[in-house]
Amino acid sequence: VRVRFQFFDKETRNPKKIPKFAFTFYDLDQQAAGKEEEFVKIYNYQSAVKTIGSEVSHTLDDITDTATFASSKPGGWRDNPNEPITLNRQQRDRAVTVTFANTSGFEADLGNTGRVANASHRAVMFAPKAALYCIGHLEEITREPVSTTLPTTSKSGGVDTEADLKKMIRDNKYVKT
Repeated sequence: VRVRFQFFDKETRNPKKIPKFAFTFYDLDQQAAGKEEEFVKIYNYQSAVKTIGSEVSHTLDDITDTATFASSKPGGWRDNPNEPITLNRQQRDRAVTVTFANTSGFEADLGNTGRVANASHRAVMFAPKAALYCIGHLEEITREPVSTTLPTTSKSGGVDTEADLKKMIRDNKYVKT
């Protein structure tokens, strides 16, 4: 299913551009037999992070300007997170945090790769939180080139590092979600 996340000014009800925000998609796992792999396809994102030991695969498509994040390991309802900020290691390894800049919304395709007889439902969980930026050991996925010598920031057209994001939050220059 394709979903549109949109932000509106509460007074004018017009779309409202947000300078910078993040969404985290959780619990990307699959049915025990591996025949139903959950995925999230993100359109027009700025950057994304997942843990170094992530169980989430990713593919980038420059033509459609998308990134697809998919499950690689089985899971069930018993290992689902209760709170998006208090994830255990396995839950962090099954999550991806995506950042967006200067937009009033974004689109994402949420789904799974197939159906099996007598299958249970597959749910994709998400929250408007930068959950993975609060931990270390992250793999960065970006649409923009990253310098191999110095980290770049959004001021120079690149992506934000974890330290940049923390500073922006402290300086109230990052929209807290």
